[in-house]
Amino acid sequence: MSSITELADQLKETGNPTVALQLLSATTARSHVEAALSALRRASLDDNARPVLRERLVYYFDNKDKDRGATLREAFVKLLIDIGHPDDLDLYLRALSVYEGVPPVMQIDVVQKLRAAALAGAAEIDSDLAQLYAVKFISEVSDTSPFSSEPALTALNLLVRYQRWQPIYQYVLMINDYEPEYADVVSRALEAFEADFPVPLYTAAAERFIARDQPVEHFEIPGAGHFELITPGKPGWDRLTGTVQSLLSGHD
Repeated sequence: MSSITELADQLKETGNPTVALQLLSATTARSHVEAALSALRRASLDDNARPVLRERLVYYFDNKDKDRGATLREAFVKLLIDIGHPDDLDLYLRALSVYEGVPPVMQIDVVQKLRAAALAGAAEIDSDLAQLYAVKFISEVSDTSPFSSEPALTALNLLVRYQRWQPIYQYVLMINDYEPEYADVVSRALEAFEADFPVPLYTAAAERFIARDQPVEHFEIPGAGHFELITPGKPGWDRLTGTVQSLLSGHD
């Protein structure tokens, strides 16, 4: 039986996914795990890889202090999604419930990408259940990442795929004092509505972004009135302004 060092050396030389799985099975040393994951991401895996991937994913669920930020768990989830076995739903559901911070600010959630990945995996197995989680995630504004907009962005895309307009519309209405970092999520929600969406309802949603005390862009939409859109210089807000203008114009 090869030692861990021998396996690590062999993996470095060959990039062989079989060796990567053997290394994963033999150790939880971070450097070796990351090297194995790097090799596995480039490989085409089948069901034979699942036992090791599942075992290691459960290990990091049970030992979250060894995976601050959940980057390893996210990687394992994505590898299992690529394999596409329905029996991995249990692990996706476990990932969907993970909310964690990192020292020294433990109360601020930083594992949104793990939940986003797990939501994508769950959706391929049980779309109805995944949509319920999607509604939950878009409502958790304070737990939406200001950097990636996740998991709200993945949740919105899932709801759009299944044309769940009611929760999407409610999401836009519930956003009030919304931070500019989340503009891509709002834009995605607003541009999801179809051409026959009622003008008064769309206008009510767009009015949520009127601001009198911040830099704004003024524009007039025939038949829809005068709007002042917050545009504090962030790319997402430029997109949001364009989204509202084009969609309101299309709803004349």
